Amino acid sequence: MSAVAAEDSLTLNLLGPIEAHRGGKPVDLGGAKPRTVLAALLLARSRVVPDTELTALLWGESPPVTCSAQIHTYASRVRRLLGPAVTVERRRPGYLLRLPDQGVGIDLLTFRQYAARGAAALTGGTPGTAARVLRQALGVWRGTALGGVCDPLADLERDRLEEERLTTLEQRLSADLELGRHAEVIPELMALIAAHPLREGLRGQLMTALYRSGRQADALAAYRAARATLAEELGLEPCAELQRLHQALLTGHPSLLPRTTATTATGAATGRSGPPPPAELPPAPADFTGREQQVARLTEALTGELPGPAVHTVTGMPGVGKTALALVAAHRVADHYPDGQIHLDLRGSGPDPLHPADALGTLLRLLGVPEGRTPGTLDERVRAYRTRIAGRRLLLVLDDAAGERQVRPLLPATGGSAALVTSRAGL
Repeated sequence: MSAVAAEDSLTLNLLGPIEAHRGGKPVDLGGAKPRTVLAALLLARSRVVPDTELTALLWGESPPVTCSAQIHTYASRVRRLLGPAVTVERRRPGYLLRLPDQGVGIDLLTFRQYAARGAAALTGGTPGTAARVLRQALGVWRGTALGGVCDPLADLERDRLEEERLTTLEQRLSADLELGRHAEVIPELMALIAAHPLREGLRGQLMTALYRSGRQADALAAYRAARATLAEELGLEPCAELQRLHQALLTGHPSLLPRTTATTATGAATGRSGPPPPAELPPAPADFTGREQQVARLTEALTGELPGPAVHTVTGMPGVGKTALALVAAHRVADHYPDGQIHLDLRGSGPDPLHPADALGTLLRLLGVPEGRTPGTLDERVRAYRTRIAGRRLLLVLDDAAGERQVRPLLPATGGSAALVTSRAGL
C-alpha cells in the first residue's frame, strides 16, 4: 500500500456536469465527446466498452465514416488529461479504464456508499443516523447527472441514476418521518410530487406526514388526488400499499405512528432493559487517505444481505495499513450492527498470540457474561458465545490473526453478524 501525494489526487464527477480535478484544480476535458468517452468508461466499471457501443453513444444512428479514428483520438485525450494514475487501455473490441486502489475519488461511488449506509441504518431502526447519512449521500449531487455528455449516453443512463437519487431521497424522507419531522417535510413533498406526480412512494409519504400533523382530511384528499392522477395518466388504481395506507387513514390505525414511538411505548410497557451494546472500535486513523475503492468494497460487502454471517479478510505485509483500512470500513458500517462493534487484538504477529479460549473469554465479558460465570473449556466457551450472539447484529474486527485455527472459534455462526479479520498470512 503506497501513499499517493495530495497533489496527485484525482476526482472524477458524474453526478452533475462531467468534471475532473487533479490536486484540487480543474482539468479541461474539452467538449461533449471526450466527456462522453470518460463517462461511458467510468460507468462500465472495469468492463471493456466496445467500439460499436462508444459509436452509438457518441453519434447515435448517424456515425461518421471516421468514427473509429475519432474514438481513438478521444480515448487518447482522456488518457493524457487524467495522467498516469488512470489507465485507458485499448482492449479489443474496445477500451477499458483501470483505476488505482487509492488516490482517485468518484462521486458516484461516494454517493452509493453513503446511500447503502443510510439505508442500512433506516432498516436497522436508527433513523437519526439514517437521516444524517442519507443527507450526505444526496449532498454529493451537484445537479442533473451526466451534464455535458452526448444525448445518446444521457438518454441511456440519466434516468437510471436519477432513480437512484429519488430512491435515496424517499429513504431520507422516511427517516425524517420516523424522527417526527412530519410538518417540516410537507412542503418538500408537495414540491416533489409536482415534479414527479406518478411516484406513489412520495404520495404515501405526504399522506402520512399530513395525518401525523393532525390533518386527516388533507391526507385523505391527497389520496384522492393520487388516485385521480394515476387514473388519468395511466388508467390504473393506486398500488396495494397506497390503498392499505388509505384504509389506515380512515380508521386511525396505530401503524400510522412512527416506529420510534411504537418501540418506545413497547419497551416501557414490557420493562425490558439490558446492558448497552459494546462499542469497542478504536478511532479510525485521522490521516487515512486513498484506498477508497477497497473501503467501498468492504463497506458494500459488510452491509449486503447474506443468508449467513459475513466474514471478510484484509491480508498483506507488515506496515501496509491493514488495521487502518479495517477500522475505516468498520466505522462506516457501524450503524448496520446496532447490537455492538468489537475490536480484538489477536497478537498473531507477536511471540504470544492470543489463545482462542482467552479471546472467547474476552468476547463473552464484553457481551455481558459476568466475571466468574465464563465457562472453562474452549468448547463450552464456543457454545456459550454462539448462544449469546444468536439473532444479534454484531460486528467483530479480529485484528492481527495468526491463522485460521485461532480465528475459526471466534466467527459468528448465524446470519446478521459479521467478522472483519486482518492478518499477515493468507487466510
